[in-house]
Parts: sequence; C-alpha cells; structure tokens
Amino acid sequence: MKTLKIALLLSILIFILGGCSKSIFEGMDSYSDSDSDVFYSKAEKTINSGDQSAIAKLEEDIEARIVARPEEKVRLSLMLSEVKMALAGVDLLGTATKLFDLTNKTNLSTNITSIFEMTPEEFTKLEAAVNYYNTILLPQSAPAFAVTREMINVDTTLRNTYMLAGIANVMYGAHLLITVFDTNGDGKVNDLDSYDSEILTRWTTNKTKIIEAIEHTVYFLNIAFQNDPDNPIVTDNKKTCKNNCWY
Repeated sequence: MKTLKIALLLSILIFILGGCSKSIFEGMDSYSDSDSDVFYSKAEKTINSGDQSAIAKLEEDIEARIVARPEEKVRLSLMLSEVKMALAGVDLLGTATKLFDLTNKTNLSTNITSIFEMTPEEFTKLEAAVNYYNTILLPQSAPAFAVTREMINVDTTLRNTYMLAGIANVMYGAHLLITVFDTNGDGKVNDLDSYDSEILTRWTTNKTKIIEAIEHTVYFLNIAFQNDPDNPIVTDNKKTCKNNCWY
C-alpha cells in the first residue's frame, strides 16, 4: 500500500496548490442588459446557489443554447463544465477545508479517500467536465505543457477557469486511483482492502488517465497561479490564502 499512499499524497499536494482561490465562481465583469449578459449573470448565480434542481435545469438550458448560439460555444462549454462539477457534488469549500485540516493535523479523523468519493452518476458528470476543460484549454500543439508568459498574464476570470480545470482533473485522477486499490468495493482505501488479482488489471486500465490527470492539473494550476518556470516568483502562500481563500 506504500505506492498508493505516495500517489494519494501527490494528488493531495497538487490539490492543495489550487486550494487558495477566493471565489472560483466570482470575478466576472459587470453585466449589461443584453440577452447574453443577463443569461450568464443568472447562470453564475444559479451555480453558486447550490440548488441541484435549478443547476440541472441550467445544464439543459446551456446545452440548448450551445446549439442555438454556436458563436458562444467555448464560453458556454466552460460554464457547462462548472455546472457538471456542481452536479458531481464537488464541494470546493468542503474539500479545501478537509485538506487544510489534514495537512495541519487539526482533524486526523478525516479519511483521505472520503474527500474524493462520489457515486457513479457523479463521477460521470465530473468526467464530462474534465473532458470539456481539457478539450478547450489544453494546448493543441507541442510542447504539450509549456507555460508561456502570455499564458500566465491572463485576467482573473480566466485564471479562475484554469483553477477549476485543475481541481476537476485532480478530483478525477484521485477517484480513479481509489477505484484501482479499493478491492472490497466500499469506496475507501484502508486496511480492509487487500491485494486481489484484479488490481493490476485496473491499474493497467487507468494508469494513463491518472498520469494525464496529474500532468493536466499541474499545467492548469501553473497558469492559475501565474507560475513562470523561467522566472519563478517566491510567494507567501499563507498570506495569499489569508487574502484569497475561503477559510
């Protein structure tokens, strides 16, 4: 299980790098009275509301609008990713708080894998969100994960989008990792799990997706946090979190 613990720790560390965003759904510019601006303004409020019925209805509305307004496809698809994450039950505040507690040893009773647990239906929504983000935001040509100065000099709204993409990918990869080693099917990885003949099969099936999810997470969060590999900036993460985090 040592390999598993190392892999889970890596996923958690990557997630923590992206845990300090004031409000991932905020930062939009002020809206005018145009049809599009009103739609997006109301949509963001619905996403923030936590009303699952309203969010599910918004999912249908966005999918219909993509067909009706192809010129807005990219923006709508990114918003659809937010919607699917919300429907996947991704509690950004709750997750960040649990990870913060674990890393600061203030709540050791929290099961690490419980942070990434979700039902098959929720995982399907999360996977769809990941696919949308990756299709739109990942570079289409080599070098695949090079972060340029132009990429890090993006506005707050776009940085938040990259933040969400990073969180979606780390949740996706962590959940896949759990499914590999959860031998008794209880959604957790602990001492009740033991080696079975299918572990290697599950790992072979999922390892590429897990590795790619980690790579994508690092890429997206580098942009979100404006990390320039050629000109590293030393930042006070504690101060940054104090000013920009939920907690």
